[in-house]
Amino acid sequence: MDFIIPLIIFGIIGVGSYGFYKHAVKHTDGTDDIQTADSEQKGLMSSTHATKLATIETAAKDDQTGAEIKALLEALTGVNRLLATAIQHLD
Repeated sequence: MDFIIPLIIFGIIGVGSYGFYKHAVKHTDGTDDIQTADSEQKGLMSSTHATKLATIETAAKDDQTGAEIKALLEALTGVNRLLATAIQHLD
């Protein structure tokens, strides 16, 4: 029992009307006020953030070079002459 006293003091184990129980048991009813995460604070991911992440393609890049874009466009079938001319200007 001596080892339980420090755990109670530091909040690792709480004491309730039913005796000893783990601290987390008190936080399972959904009433905790946990904020949504943003650039200023930690928190839970919002459904908007989850949807945004889910729509990003695997291995997507935001720093493609002109040569990479040109290679992708040239690989497409049916690229018209006007687009082909525009592609040449990417080099």
